[in-house]
Amino acid sequence: MKNSAWNIALKWGAIYALLTLIWLPLESLAGLHDDYVKYRVLLTNLKYIPAFLIFFAALRSSRETAPNGEYPYSKAFTDGLRLTAISTLFSIPAQYISLRYLAPDFLSQMQQAMTEGLWMTSAEAEQYFEFQSYFIQSILAIPATGLMITAIVALFVSRNSRAYERNG
Repeated sequence: MKNSAWNIALKWGAIYALLTLIWLPLESLAGLHDDYVKYRVLLTNLKYIPAFLIFFAALRSSRETAPNGEYPYSKAFTDGLRLTAISTLFSIPAQYISLRYLAPDFLSQMQQAMTEGLWMTSAEAEQYFEFQSYFIQSILAIPATGLMITAIVALFVSRNSRAYERNG
């Protein structure tokens, strides 16, 4: 069972890292780094839709391996934490590659957009969108959001044996 749970986390963690890898280039293609930068603050949050779907699919896969159809919230939450940890680890190189090679102008474009839009001073934008600072912030955001997504998805995926026998 443990081997299976880790295999599921590895598979879906890799898929989450792929999402991390391609997200900034997709934003760039959509014009959110230049022409439509004012919409980026809101539209970048669309990333959480596929993130929720990834976590849902992963926890559902874990539930299918549960004995007797029993998959309590605590087990779903633990599996979600495992997925969060793997996603975070796999996303470190993915985010680095994305920022350095796939969307190399992202940080400078954001600095410029934030100062031109008067959302930040030049010094604030330079500090916030400096590579190391932004890289660390984006990596730390993954476990924070993974924890929240896990808590929510685990509610929908979990089931105890008694409820399953009554309703299933």
